[in-house]
Amino acid sequence: MLVNPYCTIEEVQVETVNANLDGDLDDLFASYINQASRMIDEICGTDFLYHDHLTTSFLVKPKNVFEKEIHLPFKILSLTELKIDGEVVDVDKYFFIDGEKMIRVVEANPATNYPFNKVECWGDNVFAYYPFKGRCEIKGTFGYTSPDSEEPPTDLPSEVRRACVLIAAAWSAERRVDRVGIAGEVSNILDTSIPEEARRLLRRYSLRRLTTF
Repeated sequence: MLVNPYCTIEEVQVETVNANLDGDLDDLFASYINQASRMIDEICGTDFLYHDHLTTSFLVKPKNVFEKEIHLPFKILSLTELKIDGEVVDVDKYFFIDGEKMIRVVEANPATNYPFNKVECWGDNVFAYYPFKGRCEIKGTFGYTSPDSEEPPTDLPSEVRRACVLIAAAWSAERRVDRVGIAGEVSNILDTSIPEEARRLLRRYSLRRLTTF
């Protein structure tokens, strides 16, 4: 069974050149998709799931709270409350770029790293003085939306989805690739290594390159 996957069994089937036409490998593919999805979370230092913090606050690590910015490990869908050391910050003092706008910025500039999901202060306002050692809490909805826990998020970045397909296919031991020899001969061989393409696709989404959440 798929659990919070970042791709589908059908996509892995296509990547393995229809190795699973009779469905016998469904359970195997599902297992490796689950593992690949969690590995992507580890590589990126975040996840691509939906987080509902409308009732229970999300506690931001103090090292991610700066004078003018608060950095979050997931994209912001809505922000209903922000507290610094127990006091609600006036909504007129800050703003945020919602996740969809942020994605469009990245797509317009492919060479740009995936930007922080952050809350910023207007004008001369400040959240706190760095280094912050207090408590920062936020309420709202964050991340990516999915119809259920067995389907990939509908707004999952295409690079993350493709990386999951490549990793799961490689681990399934059903992925074969063509290799050209010195004499020009072509051999179709089994390839179980994680493709460099998958690492490249995930690089711009990795928060670990910038900070650790």
